[in-house]
Amino acid sequence: EMCIRDRSTWDKMSEKIQELQLDVEEFKKLLEQATRTQVKTFLLKQINELEGIIAKEKQRLEQEAAKSEQQQAQQNASNAGAPVKFYEGISNYSWEDEGDSIKVYLNLPEIGQINKDQIVCEIKEESVEVRIHGYKNKNLKFAVRRLCSSVKPGDSTYKLTNNSLRVILRKKEKGRWDSLEYKAVSYTHLTLPTIYSVQISVVAVSLKKKN
Repeated sequence: EMCIRDRSTWDKMSEKIQELQLDVEEFKKLLEQATRTQVKTFLLKQINELEGIIAKEKQRLEQEAAKSEQQQAQQNASNAGAPVKFYEGISNYSWEDEGDSIKVYLNLPEIGQINKDQIVCEIKEESVEVRIHGYKNKNLKFAVRRLCSSVKPGDSTYKLTNNSLRVILRKKEKGRWDSLEYKAVSYTHLTLPTIYSVQISVVAVSLKKKN
């Protein structure tokens, strides 16, 4: 099994995701200019395919990071003679932008029945991590290593309801978030995968002729 053993490996995997996100942004820019139905259909198909790849890569990245952390924790605990805590990632969540704050909903049935001392919520200026211990005999974790933009840790908090844990992140600066996680966006160059390069060239020429 693969393990993220150093920062350089993590960076390479993150860069791959960022490059794919740049590709999606470029497709969306072309979609805004397109007028022909067939061209729009083609671009939408490519956007959907790339977004599917991005979702899988993010899931893979999170899984590999979790494995690496567990292995490191196991090694540290083994050296110290302490018990090891393993965490399962929380994938069932949603979020919304409410202007001055971001709300993240971790959907967990009957989560409201556990004690607050079983929950650790660490909110930093550019990241958030929630660890839940002993939920239905499991330890769970939700983490965003780099948020879309900065938040105010001192003004941020979390609240429990019967079936969800809601994290409230107060924005440091005004502005709408397009995503929960940070993603690099470039408007100066086109960085499409080789498999799409010829097809995009055809689309670009078609748009140029229309103009």
